[in-house]
Amino acid sequence: MKPYRRRLIGLPLQRSLFRGISRAPATIGLPGVLPDDRLGAWLDDEGNLYLDTTDVERLTAALAARATPAFFEAMEIGLAAACDAVITSTERSRSRATSADEAEARALLSEVGERVTTLLPYGILSKFVPDALYRLLQATGDSDAPPFPTRSPGTELTLAAASLCRSCHARGYSPERLRTEWPLVPPEVATMVEEFCDDHTGFGPLACEAPGYEDPRYVIGILEGMLADDDPAALLRRLAPSARIPSVEIPWAETSPLRRLLAAWLTFLDRETWYVRRAFYLGLLPMLHRLLPAYRRTDPGFLPEDLLFLTLDELIAPPAEPRVAATRRARYLADAEYFAKYGITADRLRTIMVQR
Repeated sequence: MKPYRRRLIGLPLQRSLFRGISRAPATIGLPGVLPDDRLGAWLDDEGNLYLDTTDVERLTAALAARATPAFFEAMEIGLAAACDAVITSTERSRSRATSADEAEARALLSEVGERVTTLLPYGILSKFVPDALYRLLQATGDSDAPPFPTRSPGTELTLAAASLCRSCHARGYSPERLRTEWPLVPPEVATMVEEFCDDHTGFGPLACEAPGYEDPRYVIGILEGMLADDDPAALLRRLAPSARIPSVEIPWAETSPLRRLLAAWLTFLDRETWYVRRAFYLGLLPMLHRLLPAYRRTDPGFLPEDLLFLTLDELIAPPAEPRVAATRRARYLADAEYFAKYGITADRLRTIMVQR
């Protein structure tokens, strides 16, 4: 079988969070549709994602056969609860970043990891469920446009980036100058960029170690590519009309449960990677730092980035054999194809393990 997505993710820690993606049928209330209630979805040791199209067809047919308002409402509630649980556990872990002891760090790793593991089947389902729901909506005679979010994350990011660029310009720093001089810029400029990164951590590729909006240099590159030849104030003026469009054009309470469910899935499509990546940076990484002393007591030469090469189960148990992480790290670093795909440099793992 050909991979559905090649080299989707590489780090063993992140791959271990995908162990529950086959639970998709029960996740959306369709038990008994597939053998053992398991969707044919899995990651191999190379980080390739596989998806059995026959199972997808069966699940899609079952979705149509069980279509009722109550079913749609239950699915919407389940999706919202899974998203909220990831946010809540991430923020709980983030709040304990400097104070959790070893036992609490392992408990919080377990909590955040399990919440992400519960959410990830929805990410697999998002490859085909929204299309199936839209076809059902059309079959009811609803010919209105799909309920895409009016204020997409992309629009929000562009507005925020343009505002940051304008503020930096006011202090004499164009994106090009930021790129040339970073991090040797005035404290107030550095603070603005770093606060932008903190506020938008979570946006970026699904491969969590690939650069994203948590990285000031990545953000500066985005500013340069987006605004190097443009006036940020002019861009803000152009975007302002879309910012004033109401998020819902008709009374939401009057829409059908199916349309509301489709809207929830389309909103999730814009944010699914954000939930996972934000949980990694703000929920998991702080707890890895709290655990590092325990591993160094066993092996003084244990590297901070070696923690990324242990699975979630290995991290929440007593320290694993340090050589396991080193062996996996060597294999990962030899994957030139993966590095090229995501623009990962050899020092990237060390960089993300440095606390700001």
